Amino acid sequence: MKSLRFIIPALLLLPACDLATPNSFQSDNVTFGAGGNGNQQAQILQQYCASCHAPGTAQSDEKFVGWTDQQFIDNGLVVAGDPNSSELYQFMIGVGDTMPPAGNPAPSDAQIQIIADWISGMTNQ
Repeated sequence: MKSLRFIIPALLLLPACDLATPNSFQSDNVTFGAGGNGNQQAQILQQYCASCHAPGTAQSDEKFVGWTDQQFIDNGLVVAGDPNSSELYQFMIGVGDTMPPAGNPAPSDAQIQIIADWISGMTNQ
């Protein structure tokens, strides 16, 4: 039953996918890039982070949804190839400031692993 909680919202997001650009995710007229690694991580960031961390939101100074891989690296949220040293991943697994904040929907372990795999595959250019 727990997995249905994530599948149903994900299915609701399908009409927002920009199929003409396979490495992006379209929502509310904003395209969130996936850094060339497919769009699973972009969809996860959109689903759990964009309400505060996307352009046009007022809740946070960190507007990282839509960044390229290199922007994540350059801005210090990710250490290329090392999720355990990456602030973004640490927040998602509950080290330090937990994100998303308590009381908000959070990614599943499988989704967090997608983020870890994405970071593991990054290289600093």
